Amino acid sequence: MTRMHPKHVAGKRLRRLKPRSARAGSEWNCLDAAFEQAAVGFALLALDGGWLRVNERLVEILGYGQSELRQLRLQDLVHPDDRDVTVASLAQLSSGGTNKCTKERRCIRKDGQTVWVTFGVSVVRTPDGQPEYLIAVVEDIHSRKQAEEGLRKFSRVIEQSASAVIITDTNGIIEYVNPAFTEISGYNAVDVIGMKPSILKSGHTAAQDYEQLWRTIKAGKVWYGEFQNRRKNGTLYWESAIISPIRNDDGQISHFAGIKENITAKKMAEAAQRASEARLQLLMDHAPAALAMFDREMRYLAVSRRWLADYGLEGHDILGVSHYVVFPEVTDAWRAVHRRGLAGEVIRTEEDRFERLNGNVQWLRWEVRPWFTSDNAVGGIVIFTEDISARKEAAAALAVQNAQYQAAIETAPDGYWMLNERGHLLTVNDAYVRSSGYSREELLAMDIGALEASESPEEVQAHIQRVKLTGSDCFETLHRAKDGEIWPVEVSCSYSAAAGGHHFAFIRDISERERNETALRALRRELEQMLTLQVASQTAAAIAHELNQPLNAVAAYSEAAMRMLQQTSPAPERLQHALARSMEQAQRAGRVVRELIAFLHKGDAPKEAVDLNKAVRRALRFVESIGIGGFEPIVDLAPGLPPVLANRVQVDKILIVLIQNAVEAMLGAAVPQPVVTVRVRTHAEPDMALLSVEDCGPGMDEAILRRVFDPFFTTKPYGLGMGLAITRHLVEAHGGTIWVESAPGARTTFHFTLLYAK
Repeated sequence: MTRMHPKHVAGKRLRRLKPRSARAGSEWNCLDAAFEQAAVGFALLALDGGWLRVNERLVEILGYGQSELRQLRLQDLVHPDDRDVTVASLAQLSSGGTNKCTKERRCIRKDGQTVWVTFGVSVVRTPDGQPEYLIAVVEDIHSRKQAEEGLRKFSRVIEQSASAVIITDTNGIIEYVNPAFTEISGYNAVDVIGMKPSILKSGHTAAQDYEQLWRTIKAGKVWYGEFQNRRKNGTLYWESAIISPIRNDDGQISHFAGIKENITAKKMAEAAQRASEARLQLLMDHAPAALAMFDREMRYLAVSRRWLADYGLEGHDILGVSHYVVFPEVTDAWRAVHRRGLAGEVIRTEEDRFERLNGNVQWLRWEVRPWFTSDNAVGGIVIFTEDISARKEAAAALAVQNAQYQAAIETAPDGYWMLNERGHLLTVNDAYVRSSGYSREELLAMDIGALEASESPEEVQAHIQRVKLTGSDCFETLHRAKDGEIWPVEVSCSYSAAAGGHHFAFIRDISERERNETALRALRRELEQMLTLQVASQTAAAIAHELNQPLNAVAAYSEAAMRMLQQTSPAPERLQHALARSMEQAQRAGRVVRELIAFLHKGDAPKEAVDLNKAVRRALRFVESIGIGGFEPIVDLAPGLPPVLANRVQVDKILIVLIQNAVEAMLGAAVPQPVVTVRVRTHAEPDMALLSVEDCGPGMDEAILRRVFDPFFTTKPYGLGMGLAITRHLVEAHGGTIWVESAPGARTTFHFTLLYAK
């Protein structure tokens, strides 16, 4: 007998299931409609996985037509990686090992795309209990799988993040922390879940900072700030934090999330930098050496007190002044040395003659050394000098008239020798006796080779012969005392054939000088570090930005003028227009530079009793005199107001800037009737006067208000953006305060206070 394929057997049995009564037919039709119209895929499968019947939803999920599916089996559509386990599941169902199973599997659609589905497969049995066919419910879960994978990736990002992540409910109760939180704070999840972040408080963060934090995040805004917290082991650490609200589907705040970075190292580096700068300033103030630091234009950047003392400059402010203005007697030869230093060369001289304007002569030992910016460019030079005039004069006098000055030699602080050509000591003074620890008798029985700690006896003899040939020498070496201690000395020696062929030498203990030189080297390192950090990149960028536009305009107008001139009959009016615009833009670039220089070189100014009522009238007259008009000034003064203690010019400058800005804001917004109101009152603090400048312009939003006093910030298409920054500096330099009140579409009012004269 021929055995039928399972698919044909199942199909034959399915046909036997068709109803034979009207009622049964109605029920069958309902079931059939439910099968076809179900929101999930339905299929009847043969025991070997062949498709017997499928509904339209399953056709949509798999992308095959019904007739195409009936030519395939379930395992033909399953992803190759899932195929073996699918075949095993079918075998278990077909053998009666189980009645149903639900699995998540990947299927390959007709278009080649992979789709995740859930298979719920049940066995339909014959009356005698044998498996007959399978019913499969297929649900497309591809979107859910993608969402789950996204959540897993997000979870891995949070778990593996180097930043600490903390999530709390709206009451601040911790619900989650990631491993980085544990690494930074020492607290694990078990320690802190259910607790509040206040467990980290160290007591070093002000209570008002926490209050501001909660006000911000409860208002639905993001809070940025820093904390100094305490780890579980009790040590302190710094962290920066970004804390933001999390909203649910209804838009209500359900949680707060914080992302924190450990900035302890940064804070320590900042503290170390401040300490380094303080040490550098202390060293500069008290360095025993004369040193000065210059920029590339040879203007003074820093100077030690010793420099001022050595060159008679005490009481003079020379910072920012050219070296050649301070010392017009500097020769071309020294200027050439400075240029070599600015080219990157280190130059030093042990002695050099410096003739002052008054005719005095200083003998100097000096060194010129370049300093470098962060991009390894030469930023200027540092000059170290030692006035050796006294030593030079003493050495010359002692070399010529030794016998006449024997008494002075004996009382001199420097050691003194006289020796023969073999290096045997003939005379020593008390100073050297004290330094060496030997008695005079012991020294006069010795050769200098026994005292020398850095040259061999042969080298000492060779040195003696060189001095005999050259006549004199000045060098540094090391001497060894009787107790074995070695100390550095500077030896100035000479040879005189007329004085019996003897050598004469002065020995100076330079231990202190070497300590000074060590201090100088440390100072150089500190200076280089400071200079690297002091590169004003922001200022340079701002200048470049501000100058770029007018200079480009100058180039464009100049090019247009050149083309006109090359024409056979250039139009004078157009040529005049191009040249006028070019001149205007060049003048604008000049104003940018002058305004920046004025800001960078501001300093203390003399103060006097200033009548604010007169200052207001003076400022309005000035504004009108420079052509700023088209507005109505309203002056609300306070008769009998006491004078303030201020610099009159700077008070005028403050008022002029505020009035000019108010007028420009209204004209720029095309306000039909511009009005500027200036009020003078007594402030709530009894020792302060209050001045207010109000316009009726378009107002400012929160973003502009936050930055309005920042250097280089402007909302105008022209200008450097330094006016209000300088104004704030001037007010604060007078002990006052300046602030602004405004909102979009509202008036803008600048207020500032000044101290009354006592």
